Amino acid sequence: MKNKEESAYNELLNKIAESFEFANDLAKQASLQYEMELHQIITGKITDEKIIENLFDRMLDFAFHPDVLEQYKSLCRYYLNTNPSATVHYIQAYREMWDS
Repeated sequence: MKNKEESAYNELLNKIAESFEFANDLAKQASLQYEMELHQIITGKITDEKIIENLFDRMLDFAFHPDVLEQYKSLCRYYLNTNPSATVHYIQAYREMWDS
């Protein structure tokens, strides 16, 4: 009985590890897309709230990944001058989702 329990436990751990690996790979892919969009926003000095906040919303889902988190922070620093209250909202949203 103990071997069956250990086997089931190990199988569960393997599935969890695979899920984390998949999420990390997906975040890396997202990071590449976000990098292009972030570059366009910053270099183009885009201030359209819909465009910027849409990117924030999508980045937040993957902000557990260090690359996306750095991009998220860059977007916060950029958007702070345009819309400080919305920037504070997105900082708080990150904290609620990932810091707790």
